[in-house]
Amino acid sequence: MSRYGILKTIFVLVALSLIGLGLASQTKQEAYSHPADEEAQQTAVKNIRLGATILGDNAFPQTIKKLLIREAENKGIELLVYDAEGNNKEQARQIRSMIAQQVDAIILNPVDANGVVEAVEEAIHAGIPVITVNAVVNSDRIASYVGSNDIEAGEMEARYIAEMLRGEGNIVILNGITGQSTQVQRTLGIKTALQLFPNIHILDEKSGNWKYEEGYRLMKQWDLEFGDKINGVISQNDEMALGAIQYWKEVGKAAKIPIVGIDGQEAGLAAVDRGELTATVFQDAVGQAKLALDLALKVIKEEKIAKSYFIPFRLVTKENTSYYLHLLSDYALESL
Repeated sequence: MSRYGILKTIFVLVALSLIGLGLASQTKQEAYSHPADEEAQQTAVKNIRLGATILGDNAFPQTIKKLLIREAENKGIELLVYDAEGNNKEQARQIRSMIAQQVDAIILNPVDANGVVEAVEEAIHAGIPVITVNAVVNSDRIASYVGSNDIEAGEMEARYIAEMLRGEGNIVILNGITGQSTQVQRTLGIKTALQLFPNIHILDEKSGNWKYEEGYRLMKQWDLEFGDKINGVISQNDEMALGAIQYWKEVGKAAKIPIVGIDGQEAGLAAVDRGELTATVFQDAVGQAKLALDLALKVIKEEKIAKSYFIPFRLVTKENTSYYLHLLSDYALESL
């Protein structure tokens, strides 16, 4: 080989060695940077402080509250949680307290659509985004809403009870808290569906405030007033329906009058499985809570999110109850 050829070979070998060292160094540097990036992300999450205020002590909001606490703990996030006890003024006070504590975002399960608008606007003005869950607030400045289409839920339960009665009979309706968006929309859905059944007549409808005790009290009142004229009951949640069923048990009418509810939490599903509650409309508390917290984190990071996210309702009867009971078991809600 000529002297030129030898020099050329040496040059190529040296160049390849340098490239190899450079690649090795680059790979090593990249591999080293990943843990640091992950650690920085984890530190950023741990430095986040979220606030949440929940409607009150009835079953579904309390499930959402417990799920939010579990999700925050799993992610290492500080979460301040309050119960509004069904009181607008108390919830407004809680929102202002969270503003003073400089939370990064607020997850709001509102008492009603109008009662906390002013406090919500104050939070947004202070640079704190607000995510509503399971019920809406009359403000177009909310970062996002997570829930289900409550009009659809009302339609589903009304249509089902009308079909059970073969399109003819008298019913009573247990409403939720008057003015809360959930109650307003479920009522609209019920009335819309019943327009297709002109021979279904509403004897009375009253607010049971989502509570078991109120369902019991109103059912007793209606039984004394209407007696055997009542052919069916629509309840806007399972908790009130279970209160009504308890009254029926005491007077020997259990399982004789069809009744439908909404929520599909463990107590309601078990009542359907026993044949006491005719049907319920399942709404996914786990999906709502997880998504609300994830959206709060996204909006803090200034990531794009939609203005609303709807998680579908599902009709549950005795025929498919076991699936939803197993689903709740998989969610490990009993450990909350």
